[in-house]
Amino acid sequence: MTFQSLKFILFFLCAVLAVFLVPRKIQNIVLLLCNLIFVFFAGGLRTLCFILIATLSTFFAACAIGKAESQRMRKVWLLLVLLLNVAFLFVLKYSAFFTSTANAFSRIFHLGVHFEFLKITAPIGISFYTLWMLGYLLDVYWKSYEPQKNFIDYAVSATYFPLIISGPIVRYQNMREEFAKPRVLTTENVSKGILRVCWGYFEKMVIADNIARLVNQIYGSYTEFSGFYILFGTACFAIQLYTDFAGCIDIALGCSKILGIKLPENFDAPFFSKSISEYWRRWHITLGTWFKDYLMYPLLKSNAFVTLGQKIKKRFGKKAGKKIPVYLAMAILWFSVGFWHGGVWKYIIGSGLLHCFYMICSDMLDGLFKKVKSLLHINDDAWWWKLFQMIRTFLLVCSGFVFFRAGGIRHALSLYRHLLCPAKIPFAEFLLQTKMQSSDFLALVIFVFSVCLVSAFRKLNGPLAVRIYENKILSFLSSIFLVALVFVFASTAGTSFIYFQF
Repeated sequence: MTFQSLKFILFFLCAVLAVFLVPRKIQNIVLLLCNLIFVFFAGGLRTLCFILIATLSTFFAACAIGKAESQRMRKVWLLLVLLLNVAFLFVLKYSAFFTSTANAFSRIFHLGVHFEFLKITAPIGISFYTLWMLGYLLDVYWKSYEPQKNFIDYAVSATYFPLIISGPIVRYQNMREEFAKPRVLTTENVSKGILRVCWGYFEKMVIADNIARLVNQIYGSYTEFSGFYILFGTACFAIQLYTDFAGCIDIALGCSKILGIKLPENFDAPFFSKSISEYWRRWHITLGTWFKDYLMYPLLKSNAFVTLGQKIKKRFGKKAGKKIPVYLAMAILWFSVGFWHGGVWKYIIGSGLLHCFYMICSDMLDGLFKKVKSLLHINDDAWWWKLFQMIRTFLLVCSGFVFFRAGGIRHALSLYRHLLCPAKIPFAEFLLQTKMQSSDFLALVIFVFSVCLVSAFRKLNGPLAVRIYENKILSFLSSIFLVALVFVFASTAGTSFIYFQF
């Protein structure tokens, strides 16, 4: 049961009626039942069992940590449940990665050992709900807040169905406040929520699914569509991935708004970023902040990293003692981010280590860049310089998307080689081979431009955007217009959301 299916729309309408027709005291109980029903229909009994195990284990472990009188027992409870859930995640989601990596090492070093792949299908959403629950457990262990004593109040947020498949990864502290207050079905929430949902469907079904035809054609026949077409196809894939994932998030946020629950934004016009660091502060925001808060910063504060920094400082100086541990923590962080995306080396490189390399190089060469800008009298506030930074950052991001979209590392490297070759066919013939008419392509360009325009509008004209967004009549008319666009221009070859596989 995916977000763009009729089953989900009917389920959501029933969930809204069920939640708001019952007394407010039992709203969370009814919503929890809706969450479990959604998990069952989306992933089956197996997924439901795993998510219940994760929910029960983290809830009771947090309670035990809160009651433990010694630090030793607090640590024992933390490690037991943390290892249990991480083991489930690694075995069910990433066992193929470890098996393929071990077999590769065996071939390289002629060890004569071969490991068989485990035929396991990971439960849907396990990457998202595991991070969410482990974050809650670590917050309780670090005494950021007291553990939740009411199982219903914890479970309803841990299994909240708009988030369970593709995020955003919301902190429990924010969720607790939202689920603690009574909720009322209001026309304001409904109008805002429906508009957000319709915008999400437009992004996914009109833009992402249609542009996928171009991307699939280029990446499927990259030896024929070389040169400019590979660059064009990668740029198209960047738009496809963004509208696919952002569309999914918009549907989740819109549904949640109708239910009276506010969720944080997960995107902030990322393709308008002027550096890779800024890009990751505006792309999949909740994932980046989770890994920073629960992995990178604890690593930097650990005894091992503090000791390492002191030793490097004594031998190589104060600056090296400060920078090198940070760079090492960044490498671990970005390896983990790439690994989280699927436990495949193309993701580890394209969504992790390559971006880490760009950021470390940018930091190391920052002084040189400043001298060059001063020598050339470049004004950081000049519009042309900002535009150059945006284009440069977009191209660097696209260099990672080549790995993300390719079938593997060899495929990605081959794409890079063919990128340097001249294009072999005219653009009109390319459109003909993709079965796309010039009018269809023009419409797609207009739709993509509209998404860029709305992103810029949200970013640069916040107060005006809010006034339009909060106008119920305009919201209603905009929703009807978007629905009409979906019915007219939606791709007939619709696919599931890309991030559902993660």
